[in-house]
Amino acid sequence: MIKELLLFAAIAVTLQTPAQLCGRPIFLPEKTSEWKDLKLRNARMAYAEDRIFTIKIYGDLSLAAAPKITLGSYSLEQGEPLMERELRFEGPRAARFMVLEFFMFDEKPCLLYRWLDTETGRLELRAEQYDERTLEPIGDPVTIGEANFEPGLFLNDGPAVQVISSPDSTYLLFYLDKVKLKEIQVIFCWVTNAELAPVWNGTYLLPAQSLGFKGQPHFTDDATVYLHTTAVMLDADHVKQNKDGESEVKVVENVYKHQADKFYRLKGTVQTELSLPGPPAGFDDQYSVAFAAQGDRLRYGYLTFRRK
Repeated sequence: MIKELLLFAAIAVTLQTPAQLCGRPIFLPEKTSEWKDLKLRNARMAYAEDRIFTIKIYGDLSLAAAPKITLGSYSLEQGEPLMERELRFEGPRAARFMVLEFFMFDEKPCLLYRWLDTETGRLELRAEQYDERTLEPIGDPVTIGEANFEPGLFLNDGPAVQVISSPDSTYLLFYLDKVKLKEIQVIFCWVTNAELAPVWNGTYLLPAQSLGFKGQPHFTDDATVYLHTTAVMLDADHVKQNKDGESEVKVVENVYKHQADKFYRLKGTVQTELSLPGPPAGFDDQYSVAFAAQGDRLRYGYLTFRRK
């Protein structure tokens, strides 16, 4: 444990403010689908008790300005559309627009989108809530988070963002992890309340190789993020010291051979590595663990294999 902490300290970078990353990060590519019909680029749905809400995106997303986007509602009881309205978005000049998530929260349809300035590398996440009956926006768009990256290093428009609600629907987590810095994994977390007002945010540099990295966040009622990771950890075998005193990551291509499971608690400026639960006595080391957030605790169950 002490050796891992020393290695982590050797490769860590100084983060001046939460959710602001310095250095040369690179977005890892996301798998994208090819759409033959650019007139209707995408359609997403969110489900309420008595109706379905839809977001439809029309036009060519290669343009800097936001395309035509409509918000509609469909009655499950009547079996027919109720209304539809076109949405308007104002962003920084020449920044690229992208819809990230469409979801229900506090019984209201919510849209998360992104502006990315490819010249300056500035990324801005915005969210907007809509009245479930009139489809009118509730207040002005809310800036969820901002981050500054070195420009010209974005692949496939950058990473996606996961939106996770706490079990009691008190808080929302906006989680982003498809970013690497010198082959090291970077995590961004933005947490808001039900009105999308900021609660806390943080940027975390995990001692894990970004190649093959997999992270599964869990979000509890006390606004804490528990992150289960599977990755090649940066230990003595995978980090070497250069003559100039800087640490260099040795990238491992065969990630399945070298990867390990780790667990972290993330909240604000606190980043704590936790111990993963192991199998009980009488069982061997082959086991898998499943986690679920319940209230302000994280519960787990595991599948084990008994020795012959």
